[in-house]
Amino acid sequence: ISANPAHPNPFAEITTVPIELGEASTVEVAIYDVQGRKIRTLRAGHLTIGHHAVIWDGRDEGGEQASSGAYVAVIRAGKAELTRTLVMIR
Repeated sequence: ISANPAHPNPFAEITTVPIELGEASTVEVAIYDVQGRKIRTLRAGHLTIGHHAVIWDGRDEGGEQASSGAYVAVIRAGKAELTRTLVMIR
């Protein structure tokens, strides 16, 4: 698994987290606040080998707009895990 930086970042409306898988895998992409609380699961399930893009619209699981600030995207594929810092500016 590899992931380039999210773009745009910082962002105001949406940001895209690119993911590259070297093999098909079960993947979870989740957003956490800086206190470690899960804000939203963006993707959970099986993805094929290759390039994928996961979009976050700045909303939490309940559909409410998250506050401006720093967040962490955690990307898990099989036993691998990557993190990317996201900054939302409203």
